[in-house]
Amino acid sequence: MDFSALTAPPRPDERTFLRMPPGSFASYVANVLIGVLGAFALGIGMWEAVSWSKAGRPVTATIYLILGLMAIALIAGAIIRALYRRRRYGVSSVVMPPRLPAFAAANGLRLEAESTDIPVSIIEPTPSMKILDRRVRCRLRPADFDPTVPAAFELGDFHWRADYGGGNRGIADYVIGYVAVRLPRTLPAILLQSRAPGGSIRVADTTQVLSLEGEWDRHFTLYCPTGYERDALQIMTPDVMAAMIDGGAGWTAETDGDWLLFTLSRPFALSDASDYERAFHLVEVARDFREQAEHYSDARVGNRSLDVVAAAGSTLRGGRSWAVIAAFIAPFAFVALFLVLPLVAGGR
Repeated sequence: MDFSALTAPPRPDERTFLRMPPGSFASYVANVLIGVLGAFALGIGMWEAVSWSKAGRPVTATIYLILGLMAIALIAGAIIRALYRRRRYGVSSVVMPPRLPAFAAANGLRLEAESTDIPVSIIEPTPSMKILDRRVRCRLRPADFDPTVPAAFELGDFHWRADYGGGNRGIADYVIGYVAVRLPRTLPAILLQSRAPGGSIRVADTTQVLSLEGEWDRHFTLYCPTGYERDALQIMTPDVMAAMIDGGAGWTAETDGDWLLFTLSRPFALSDASDYERAFHLVEVARDFREQAEHYSDARVGNRSLDVVAAAGSTLRGGRSWAVIAAFIAPFAFVALFLVLPLVAGGR
């Protein structure tokens, strides 16, 4: 691949942005909660402090004042930390999408600005989440792309809108980067989740974790359906995982029927040339993976010549994201705290 169109020095007319190192989803949720609840705590705390002071209840007023000051300290700390990270780790990068047409032309790729025709599911709806819209932007494919041919691949930014219920407040938009490579056979559902910060947004049931040998557990968490542990180790060989560590740090690999899917929590739109280099390296990693897939068959299916997987191995159970649970509970705990404070003060 010729990456010169992406790695060229920035021109004066090109847009740039400050690229930050990836962070965990939990830290992102924590920052949002600090900003939103801290602002409410500051406003309500100061308002209640003044109100109860005028009502002749100095103890209650002092408690609310302390809460307001704590909110100020919390918000100030978060801002100082963000500014420090911005100055210490921020790297000026060129916005990549305007460079993609030249990159695609130099490498015989087809660039699609936007499409709703997506061969892989990437994100599935759950009982607590509906998918209102899904589309791909800045998608790169080979010029002769055929989704039925093994080794076909595509990469881009996957956008979706999720509805968690509760009207407009429960609607959220997400975007992640992905690489999808067609496999020669259908495989059981396997998730090789990176432990690197920002490596994955996928949440699976922890009872499906399969411990890996040696140092692999430091880099990945492997999930597979119950009863498919040997199958998972047959497919996710040390060679595949070593290639993932060497060139795909931060990426998560997952089988989706007869597709191999790599995902990253940040989109390509907020990446640099090195992320595209890693993405195309993962296409090469998939070649090693395809060798394992060609020889796989599910022993639970009566006829091993069939390109199918038993129902028990076709899906992974979803898990709980404690960051999301905390984000849901925190507002209610916040309201309860302010309601209880006057009672704690004992009318003083």
